[in-house]
Amino acid sequence: MPTFRCRPSVWTGRCLRRLTLPVLAACLAFCVLGAPGSATIRYTVSLAQPDQHLFHIAMEVPDVQGEVKLQMAAWNALYEIRDFSSHVQQVEAYANGQRVDIVKVDKLTWEVKGSGTITVKYATFWDDVGPFNSQLNTDHAFINPAMILLYVPERRSEDCELDLSNVPQGWKVESATHHSSWQASRAAGFQFNASSFDVLADGPIEASNFEEFTIHDLTPPVHVVIHGDNYKRRDVENALRKICAYELKLMDGAPY
Repeated sequence: MPTFRCRPSVWTGRCLRRLTLPVLAACLAFCVLGAPGSATIRYTVSLAQPDQHLFHIAMEVPDVQGEVKLQMAAWNALYEIRDFSSHVQQVEAYANGQRVDIVKVDKLTWEVKGSGTITVKYATFWDDVGPFNSQLNTDHAFINPAMILLYVPERRSEDCELDLSNVPQGWKVESATHHSSWQASRAAGFQFNASSFDVLADGPIEASNFEEFTIHDLTPPVHVVIHGDNYKRRDVENALRKICAYELKLMDGAPY
C-alpha cells in the first residue's frame, strides 16, 4: 500500500487530516502570546538500524536548574488518547556529559536531577503503517514527531532543532518543517528548525525513494510526496484534487 503526504505549497500545515484539539489550542496560544523561546532544545534522530525498526534519539536540554521533567505526548493526529511511551526503551541521562539517574515518574513522565545541559538518550520502536503512526524499515522512514520525541512541558515554546542522521544513501527527505541537508561519508543528514515543539510536532517527515509532484490547479497549489507500490500517479492526483478542492471550499480557503 502506498503512503503519501501532501501540503499547500505556501502553508506549512498539513492537509487531509484534522488538527487535534490540544495542538490547535497550543497553536492559538502561541499566536496570541508570541513569546520567543529563550534557548534551543536539540534532538538527534538516527536511522542507523532500519531493519530493527528502532529510532535512536538524543535530546539535549540546555539551561536546566536543579531538575527537569520530560514527557511523551498522549495524543497525535486522532481524537483519542494513545500510548506512545510504551514504545520507548534503553533510556539514559547525562548532566554535562556525566551519567545520572533518570526516573520514570508515571506512564508519560521521566525526571532527571541535575543542572546545566541535560542529555537524554533512548530508542523507540515503530513499525506501524499509515499516516497516523510512525514507521522505520529498510524501505522508508515515516515520522510523526509527537510519537517519538520527549519534550519539556513548560518549555514547549522554545526553539527546536532536529538532526536526522544516518539517512540511507539515495533516500530523500520531505516535510512541511523547514529543513536543510548535508552529506557525511556514505550517509546523508538533514536538519529541521522549528519555533516551538508544537510546530515541530505538526510536521511529519518522510524519508525514502519517494516520488513527488505538485497539483498546480488548486489554490494554493498542493505538493505531494508518495511512497509505496501498486499505485498510479494519475489516479492519486485525480483523487487528491477532488479531496483538496472540497476541503478548501469547506474551510473557506487555506490556511485552516
